[in-house]
Amino acid sequence: MKKFAFLDFDKTIYDGHIFFDWARYLRKRRFISFSQLVGLEGLFAQYKLGVLGYAETATKISYSFNQMLVGKDFDKAVALSRSFLVGEKLRLYKFTNELLQLLKDHGFKICLVTNEPDLLAELLKEELNLDDALGLGWRLRDGKVEQGILEDLFTAEGKRDLIRDYLNQREIEPADCIAMGDSANDIEMLKFVGRGFLLSRQEKVLQKAKGTEIEVCTKDNVLEKVRASLKTT
Repeated sequence: MKKFAFLDFDKTIYDGHIFFDWARYLRKRRFISFSQLVGLEGLFAQYKLGVLGYAETATKISYSFNQMLVGKDFDKAVALSRSFLVGEKLRLYKFTNELLQLLKDHGFKICLVTNEPDLLAELLKEELNLDDALGLGWRLRDGKVEQGILEDLFTAEGKRDLIRDYLNQREIEPADCIAMGDSANDIEMLKFVGRGFLLSRQEKVLQKAKGTEIEVCTKDNVLEKVRASLKTT
């Protein structure tokens, strides 16, 4: 039986926002300018202050970064990105590697579902030895940025529908799958699969999970809860 585990990345299995860690590394290596980095971080600051909503912030950041990469060298972008993932210590949560192995031991294929650009999402998949990655619908190719932001990932319903279509194409039952996320944007995806795990302490996020079968976890008990859930199948 084929079954997938769909994992969000930032604040789910990674302690931070890897896009900005990546962007800061590209700035350090002079691949993007200081003013470009400040522009990206300014957008994120507006989101934190509540000036911009999640979808608007994600869209603006994605298109801004898209434009920064126009005309850049593809091979250099890949080489720098690989160097970032290998040379910089990834701030994975302490439970992450054990969680990934636990899922593999129970026969799950693991797919990242993340708002990172495809270039970074694919490299993360390779670095973590996962099976697939669903990132934003743009990437560098032949030295040019292909257009087409995959805006489905910017809404809870869109993320759920993306997973639904992914499973339909492979004739896999959602009930046989699990998903894990940390934000309100993940709730519909967590409800859609057989078992959803939410790593959040934010009241507004917890309220959205109330009355559902989503298992609320913390970084300290997520392994225990996933392990217990897998024993019942």
